[in-house]
Amino acid sequence: MNHFADARVLVVDDEQNILDAYQHVLREIVWSPPDKIVSLAAELFDEPPPASSGGTTIAAVDFCRQGEDAVREIEERQGEGTSYPVAFIDMRMPPGIDGLETAKRLRQVNPSINIVVVTGYSDHAPRQIASEIGCSDRLFYLVKPFNADELLQLTVTLINRWNSEKRLADELATKIAELDRSTAALKESEDRARKLRENIDELVGQLRDEFIGKNSAQVSADEFDLRSARVAGEQFMPMLRYSEAHQAAFQEGRAAAGHVLGLGLCPYSAVNEAELFSAWIAGYKSGPDNVS
Repeated sequence: MNHFADARVLVVDDEQNILDAYQHVLREIVWSPPDKIVSLAAELFDEPPPASSGGTTIAAVDFCRQGEDAVREIEERQGEGTSYPVAFIDMRMPPGIDGLETAKRLRQVNPSINIVVVTGYSDHAPRQIASEIGCSDRLFYLVKPFNADELLQLTVTLINRWNSEKRLADELATKIAELDRSTAALKESEDRARKLRENIDELVGQLRDEFIGKNSAQVSADEFDLRSARVAGEQFMPMLRYSEAHQAAFQEGRAAAGHVLGLGLCPYSAVNEAELFSAWIAGYKSGPDNVS
């Protein structure tokens, strides 16, 4: 059984006998709890509990005799968390607004509602109705006098269709949220890697300028770059130790220092694996074979 506890059907018609006919037909899909006495008897005699209404069920059917009342009903109910998968609307409902205006206002309040125009005649052509109400894929017609089985089947079909669309929309929203989180995490990772590279470059530059200024006669700029790289790598290793992967990348880079293939051994992408790439480069620069 598919029970939609937050879903209700709306019926709008100015004739009480028509509303009574809807109530007689649609009561089959309004959920009601099993009779307590019958349930207790089944439990005492070790029998299967009685089943509730089979098939698709909803919380209730709401009846309105004027369009303005229907709009207020949906506005109030939706504010309480209630959903309306489908509304049946008569086209002529004097003295208030007609069915076309009612449908337009209901669509504004609830864009996903399935609207069924029910009438034996209409002052508006179907093309005009579709253009003014909008969302023609959620607009249907039922001619009076309607068949009870046809009405019930149409209602159940539209409720289940609404539920399928709602489920797909929820899944899409979840995937979009996950993508947003992944994008934010990637940006944060890239920002950390960029800041780390900037800090390393700044420290190396400061050390290089200071050391060359004091020891220009004893060491060349190239020799200092190798020595300062080791200092920078050791200085910033704590920042790189976010995981074992970063440590492994650092050690791999260190082991590759002095190898004939040099930087060509780096297995990481500077774009997609910025932090691991930085760790590998830091290890490569600080490798013992790079220092004379």
